[in-house]
Amino acid sequence: WRQSGQTDLVIGTPVRGRPTVDLERVMGFFVNALPLRIRPDPRQSFASLVRQVREVMLSSYAAPDVPFEQLLRLVSPPRDDSRTPIYQAFFSYQDVRQRNTHWGTLEQENLKVYQPAAAEDVRLWFLNTPNGVMGGLTYNTDVFEAPRVAAWMAQYSQLLVDAMAHPETALAVASPRAPAAAAPAADRLQTETERQLAALWAELLATPHIEPDDNFFDLGGHSLLVMQAVSRMEKLTGKRLGPRHYVFDSLRQIALEYDKTIQAAPSGKKSLFQRLFGKETSSSTHSAN
Repeated sequence: WRQSGQTDLVIGTPVRGRPTVDLERVMGFFVNALPLRIRPDPRQSFASLVRQVREVMLSSYAAPDVPFEQLLRLVSPPRDDSRTPIYQAFFSYQDVRQRNTHWGTLEQENLKVYQPAAAEDVRLWFLNTPNGVMGGLTYNTDVFEAPRVAAWMAQYSQLLVDAMAHPETALAVASPRAPAAAAPAADRLQTETERQLAALWAELLATPHIEPDDNFFDLGGHSLLVMQAVSRMEKLTGKRLGPRHYVFDSLRQIALEYDKTIQAAPSGKKSLFQRLFGKETSSSTHSAN
């Protein structure tokens, strides 16, 4: 409601699709998606909104097995290939603290899988693990830019703090301010290159707060994301910088390297990037989209 101004919202959420005992021991993907219709009133309190959401969720869970495709046929919303039908926002919460990790001689291992694109405009997710709660926001880069999403995350964090401290405050009265720590980002990031890198890292790593002394891998980066960062920065700056800098250097150190790198003329000698990955890189300058 704070961001859209709308008082009639539909948010998708996943539901565990194993209604019978027979399916408990079957391996496979049984998750179904439920659309939740939420109608926030600016005059109601945080606590009242939570109660409303709880009632909507319990009511929706009473019919968890309705296939989403069947729901589409019944509702028949206008078709738009650029958007998810019925809802464009998705919320997911999983409690995995009590999940089995061993089945006889079989052992479970969680593998991080990079998601190259967002299925919805925005997807907020939380995972409750034995080591604590973690979360993130996936978004469509064709619709939103990284700085805007980073501001949302900061405001959302502050909103949770305010809601816990003052649950009876009306939605319209509560301040949408971001945490003070997030405000001086422009002061911390001193150059245009630092700001470009920070926005790119925030997008690739789904991390709203990027500091000049942060390291790409320390924030959760990996080799595939490094290659995307290298390619995206080359398009933004027209300059080539080896991926090894992302392994060892901070954001500020990498920005300094970009700023002092002189675009090399094509030659017969291959760069480190070409030797490592067998690809030719363009020496022409590209404007940012």
